[in-house]
Amino acid sequence: MIKLTANGGMRLLAHVNSGNFGKGVIMRVSGTHGSLSLAPDSPKDTDRVIVHRSVPVLVVDNELEKTLPETYVDVINTAEGPKFGFTEGKPLTE
Repeated sequence: MIKLTANGGMRLLAHVNSGNFGKGVIMRVSGTHGSLSLAPDSPKDTDRVIVHRSVPVLVVDNELEKTLPETYVDVINTAEGPKFGFTEGKPLTE
């Protein structure tokens, strides 16, 4: 199951509210267990939509999510600036 940390939710919300993606486009979790990524996409009928502060910010395909352990989307600070990260079992920053 995919979960958001407070930091991850706020950062995704900022991306959605920026208007850079276009109407109805939010971030999608894609890949496989151990190799996940985020990319802009539109929700599909087979997705679970994850909201932050009542705004859809993230989608994940139901079949992909079934293959994942409890996985958090979080934001970590790097030398290049803040980046999204994924962790299993516990958040990176909370």
